[in-house]
Amino acid sequence: MMLGGIFGNTLLRLMPYFKPHALSVLWLFVFSFLDVLCKVLSPVLIGHIFDECFELSEAGVDVKWQTLSFLLLVLLIIYLGDAFFSWITDWKSVEIVQNMSGCLREDLTRHILKLDVKFFEKEGTGALMSRVTNDVELIRQGLGNSAVQMISTFIMLLLMLVVMLFLNWRLAVAVCFMIPLVLGLSRFVIRQTRQHFAKQQKLLSELSRFAEEELQSMRLIKGFGCEDLRLSKFKNINDRFADVGAKAQIYSGLLMPLLRVLDNVSYIVVAVLGALLAFKGLVTIGVIQTFLLYTKQFLRPINRMATQINEIQAALAGAARVFEVFDCKREVDSEETSCVPRRLKGAVKFENVSFGYSAEKCVLNNVSFEVKPGETVAIIGRTGVGKTTLVNLLLRFFDVNGGSIKLDDVDVRDLPLSFLRRSVAIVPQDVFLFSESIRYNIVYGMDSVEDDKVDFVAKAANIDGVVSRMPDGYDTVLTCCGENVSSGQKQLFSMARVMLREAAVFVLDEATSNMDQHTECLIQDAVTKLRKEKTCLLIAHRLSTVRNADRIVVLSDGGVAEVGTHDELMAKHGVYYEIYSADIES
Repeated sequence: MMLGGIFGNTLLRLMPYFKPHALSVLWLFVFSFLDVLCKVLSPVLIGHIFDECFELSEAGVDVKWQTLSFLLLVLLIIYLGDAFFSWITDWKSVEIVQNMSGCLREDLTRHILKLDVKFFEKEGTGALMSRVTNDVELIRQGLGNSAVQMISTFIMLLLMLVVMLFLNWRLAVAVCFMIPLVLGLSRFVIRQTRQHFAKQQKLLSELSRFAEEELQSMRLIKGFGCEDLRLSKFKNINDRFADVGAKAQIYSGLLMPLLRVLDNVSYIVVAVLGALLAFKGLVTIGVIQTFLLYTKQFLRPINRMATQINEIQAALAGAARVFEVFDCKREVDSEETSCVPRRLKGAVKFENVSFGYSAEKCVLNNVSFEVKPGETVAIIGRTGVGKTTLVNLLLRFFDVNGGSIKLDDVDVRDLPLSFLRRSVAIVPQDVFLFSESIRYNIVYGMDSVEDDKVDFVAKAANIDGVVSRMPDGYDTVLTCCGENVSSGQKQLFSMARVMLREAAVFVLDEATSNMDQHTECLIQDAVTKLRKEKTCLLIAHRLSTVRNADRIVVLSDGGVAEVGTHDELMAKHGVYYEIYSADIES
C-alpha cells in the first residue's frame, strides 16, 4: 500500500468529516469527470481534424474548410467546457475541504478543552498550537488540492487508456510500458520522503513551542544576559529542522527530473513506432498526433500524482499528529450524574487523601481535615509540601490516589465536573487576563451580567478606582496577558471575577504573595468581605495573611502536622511556630 498502513488508517479516520458533505462530494466527482472528459476528447478531436480536414493531392494539400470550421468550433466548446468544469471543480473542492477542516479544528479544540491539566503540563502550548493551526492547515491543503487532483488524474488515466487501446493497441502498449517504471520510481522516492515529512512536522512543533517560550520570557532572558545561550539553542533546533526539510526536498525534488526523462523517452518511442506503423499503413497521421498529445497528457498526470502523493503524505502526517491528540483520553472521569445538590452549603471534607504526581513520588499521604460552611481555613506549609495540590484535587484537575474529598458530604467524583467547578471559585497566584475588555475579564464565564452587578463587585474588590483611571473604563481593552496592568491589579480583577460567581466555596491560592503592602491591604479587605458569607480556603505564603482565619491547617512531610487557631498553634511551639517565627524574622 503506497501510503502505508498508518497513513491509510489516518485517512479512514478523516472520512467521517466528509460524510456531511456527501452530496457535494458527489457533485464534485461529476464535475471532475466532465472536466477530465473534455481533456481526453480534445486530443482525439485534433487527430480527427488532421485525418478528416486535410488531404494530399497532386496540387498539394486540400483543406475541407466547412468540416474544419465545424470541428474547430467543437474544439473551442470543449476547451471552454474544460475551463468551466475545472473552475467549478476547484471551487467545490475548496468549499468541501474548508468546511471539513473547520469542523476538524473545532472538534480538536473542543477535545483539547476537555482534557486534564496533566495533559497540558506534558505537551506544552507551542506543540498544541502547531497541531491546531499548522497540522490542520496541512490537511486542508493536501486534501483540498492534491487529493482532488489525484482523483481527477486517476479518472483521466483510465479514460485515456481506453481511448488509446481503441485507436491502436500497439501504440497504447508503447505508452503504457513506462508506467511500471514511473510507479516503481515514485514508490522508492516516496518511501524515503515519508519519514522526513513526519520529522519535519515534529520539529516545526518544537520550533513553535520554543518561539512562544522565548517571547514570553524575554525580560528574564535579557535580565540574565542569556541572549546568546537562547540563540544557540534555537540554532540547534532550527538547524535540525532545516536539515530534515532539505533531505525531504532533495528526495521529492529528485522525482520530477527523473520522471521527465521517462516522459521524453516515451515520447520518442511513440514517435518512432508511430512513423513505422504509418509507413506500413497501420495508423493515420491523426492517430499519431493524438498519441503524441496523449503521451504528454498520460505520463504527466502520473508525474503529478507522485507530487500529489508527497503532498498527501505531508497532510496525513499532520492528520496523524492531530489524531494523536484525539487519542489522548482524560483520566478524570467527567460523566454527568444525577447527584446534583440543589444548593451547596459549602462544607468541605478531606478524608485520608493520598496523592502523587507519579508512582515514585507521593506528595500527600492520608491528609484529613474539615472546613465547615462559612468557615475560613488557611492552609500553610513550606514550599512543595502540597498546598496547591489540595486545591487541584478539590477542583478535580487530578483525582486522588486514595481517600476522598467531599463537598456537602458528596464525593466530588460523584458530582458533574461543570457543577463542581461552578461551585468552587479560585483566585490563582498567577492570574491570566484575556486580551479583551475589563468587563469581559470580570464577567468571564457568566452568560449575562447587569452593569450594576459589575459595579458592585468592582467596588467590593477595590478595583473601581483602578477602572475609573482607565481611558475607556470597563471597556478598556487589556493587552496580551494583561501586561498593561500591574500584578496587584491583576489579582484585584481576579478577585472581582470570583466575587461575581455564586460559588459555595472560594479558594485563594497565595493571592497576596509578592504584593506590595497597599495592594495586599486591598486584597485582604476584599477577602474579609468574602468571608462574611462564604466558605474560604486560603493557601498562604505570607503568614501575616492567615492570622484572622478561623482555623489553620499546617502541612508537613505530606500530612497534616497541626490544626488550630493562630494563638493555639503559637502556644504549641510546633511546626507553625517555627514557620511563623522564620517569616517574622525575614
